[in-house]
Amino acid sequence: AKFRNWAGAPTASIARNVQVRVNERSILHPVHGGEGDSIHFSVEVPATGTHRIWVKPGGYLAQAMEVTPNGRPLLVNFDGPNGLGLCPGDANGDNEVGPDDLGMVLQDFGKRSLHSGDTDLDGDGLVGIRDLVNVLLHLNKRGDPK
Repeated sequence: AKFRNWAGAPTASIARNVQVRVNERSILHPVHGGEGDSIHFSVEVPATGTHRIWVKPGGYLAQAMEVTPNGRPLLVNFDGPNGLGLCPGDANGDNEVGPDDLGMVLQDFGKRSLHSGDTDLDGDGLVGIRDLVNVLLHLNKRGDPK
């Protein structure tokens, strides 16, 4: 799988957990950075049939898609709405960006963060203006349901 608009830099020492569901099976991936604005990880799906893959990185809205491997390995790109990348801003992890997320970021504004996926939405180790902008840009958006 590959995500676009990934906030963690390739050299980030901060891990961001990624919740993954393949059909009804849950998997949790701690992921450190990636390649440019993307990260990669692998999950196994049955070789035949159509399968639903749902991903929710910490601090982001979830995205789901259907895949049909036909016995071949697949590269699945999670590009978010309109191909612009996954939507950051979900500080409280409820899969929507709302007033609670805004309040959390404002409360932690200026603080250092040892782990991302909470109010440090961009993964730079500091709750700052980019985190606030991410919440404001995506206010009232919801991720795909499980």
